[in-house]
Amino acid sequence: MLKLDRSQIHIIKEQLYKAYKQTADKGHRNITWFDTLITDPFNNEKYSKWYIIPDVAFATVQNFGSTQRLLTRYFDFGWYNIYPGRKLDRVTPAVQLLNSQLEDYNQGFVSLEYMKRKKLIQKTAEKYNLLTNREWLVPSGMFKTCEHDCAQCWQHITYTGNKPELESISYEEWNRKFQP
Repeated sequence: MLKLDRSQIHIIKEQLYKAYKQTADKGHRNITWFDTLITDPFNNEKYSKWYIIPDVAFATVQNFGSTQRLLTRYFDFGWYNIYPGRKLDRVTPAVQLLNSQLEDYNQGFVSLEYMKRKKLIQKTAEKYNLLTNREWLVPSGMFKTCEHDCAQCWQHITYTGNKPELESISYEEWNRKFQP
């Protein structure tokens, strides 16, 4: 596991470029990340440290006031689902990265986009409770995780430590605002 800051930017860019090359023509849902990240992996200081298991997976941390968004820009070179699969006790690359991030930050949140992932965030919290030896909670509602006011910025979260001070709306408000 590597914990990389700006002084090791060449290693970060190399991993980002490998991920881009692997996914560019295969329709990966997050292909648009790479244009910005390869140029500036820290996105004008939006992201702090990068956590990398070389050629396996990577993620960064995004500061949100007094807390952190963990597993931000997570990518698994095997394209495995980072959230619970068939086995609840499987230590995935995401869990390895998350545990490393928690060594440095001690608290934070993980978010999931899309309303249909309401049950998945609960399963994610259950898995993280087991595999991080910390309590993960799932608050009700959707939480604003970026500057825009679009459906994708309002996400489900699970957190450990202090509840993040993020703007929130109820599921009903989200549906009124974003469902056609």
